[in-house]
Amino acid sequence: MDTHGFGITKIGGSGGSGGATTTIPYGVASGTDTYVVTLSPAITSYNTGLFIEVKFTNANTSSTITVNCNSLGAKSIYGTNGSSLPVGQINANGTYYLSYDGTNLVLQAGMMDRKDYNFYRKTGTSILERWYTGSIGIITTTTLSGLGNSVLRAIPFVVSKTMTLDRIAMEITVAGSAGSLLRLGIYSSVNSLPYDLILDAGTIACDSATFQSITINQSLAPNLYWLTFIHNSSSTITVRAMQAAVMPNVLGVPSTLGTGSYQSYLANNYTYGALPNPFDTSVLQAVIANPFIISVRLSA
Repeated sequence: MDTHGFGITKIGGSGGSGGATTTIPYGVASGTDTYVVTLSPAITSYNTGLFIEVKFTNANTSSTITVNCNSLGAKSIYGTNGSSLPVGQINANGTYYLSYDGTNLVLQAGMMDRKDYNFYRKTGTSILERWYTGSIGIITTTTLSGLGNSVLRAIPFVVSKTMTLDRIAMEITVAGSAGSLLRLGIYSSVNSLPYDLILDAGTIACDSATFQSITINQSLAPNLYWLTFIHNSSSTITVRAMQAAVMPNVLGVPSTLGTGSYQSYLANNYTYGALPNPFDTSVLQAVIANPFIISVRLSA
């Protein structure tokens, strides 16, 4: 019987009874990029066709990856097409099957951890530059108006694969008062609510009705994050928003259901300034509105 997640048992022979049973060697690998694992049942050599199952404690941070099984020597890990694995292909605490081709260990296609849309997001600016926001998909964009100052607003942003962000941005469509500023940031979550400040990215001009970005260098491990902003304009502003979007269902829906709109982001009164750490969750408001767009760009 399998007792470690994705493990399987090979049954030899044909027909019903009398077939030999072979358990696939399994182990938990320590280290990062240069992994070490003790497999059980133990292997004594790397034989062509060897099939093993490994749970990796840490994600790979390099495309040069090796694993040393039962102190038999390090073997490189490649994809099924012979290519190096991209950074983040191996997820922390992910379980994978590998086979030995006589030279290297090959990560088996179709037996890798389940991927979601994060894995395929376009990175960098070569050929096609793309930005991402809190929604999974946007049908059309609109605007969100009447946004007053000294309110810290936060929208959920799900990360399921280690990624690095090099830009964070908003588009102001109706500018605020002269000299006003809008501050952007990122929080991690505790109990699915924004809490620890990950990044205070700085400010953009709130008195300019344009798309503006801030250069950052922020690595995010798999987790739920919150993209946030606050401004100090004496007049209300309008920002780019999503008219209809598929949002991560972090905020849920009200128990009354009904036919109305549902909450799309969180808000909390806070005097404008450097972003607080932690986020004050003592008095939170879930807001019914078109979800605003804070967009981020993945580094190359």
